[in-house]
Amino acid sequence: MNCGYVFCEGKQDEAVFRAMIDSLGLEGLHVHNYEGKNRLKNALAAFASGKDYTARKYGRVLVTRDSDDDATAAWQSLQDSMEHAFEVKPIAQGVAVAAENGVLLAGLAIPGDGSPGMIESICMSSLDPNSHPELKCVNGFIDCMETLQEQNIHPKTRFNVWVQSQLKKGYNLDKALKEARFDFEAESFKTLRDALRWLAG
Repeated sequence: MNCGYVFCEGKQDEAVFRAMIDSLGLEGLHVHNYEGKNRLKNALAAFASGKDYTARKYGRVLVTRDSDDDATAAWQSLQDSMEHAFEVKPIAQGVAVAAENGVLLAGLAIPGDGSPGMIESICMSSLDPNSHPELKCVNGFIDCMETLQEQNIHPKTRFNVWVQSQLKKGYNLDKALKEARFDFEAESFKTLRDALRWLAG
């Protein structure tokens, strides 16, 4: 039996998870990108009916999605999707429940503390402005655009501007995340860090 299987919402989430797993030195974890929160229910149902789950190839499963602007609705959606697929409902974020076949299941609506947000906002909040003076440039650019457009710019934009600014040439997301110097030991990552360490056993 391998250690754990983690579901994440998109390509950037997957890259962050892989970078974080590598940084923490965790092994035996499989990361699956289900390509958007609207596909979560079907992705979990397909997994629950597949051989990897029924044969207990993975002893622990972590299901994640971003909370976005409504943490309560995001958590409810995640709970409903897990109950639909596994016939068991997590009662609290990051707290494992056992499925009928013995697989341990846990869910997180990122950031996982009941507040709105997403994995990109966790990444950005992990950066210390004193150690990364370039943040002033990125934040200044975003603030200027929001003023000119008279609307808030999506947090993913701030993340992407920062990540791309760290590469000297070309763009590769996995490589960019290594250069972006996010602090995976920061307090903002604690809930997710604890969940991944639980997943790795």
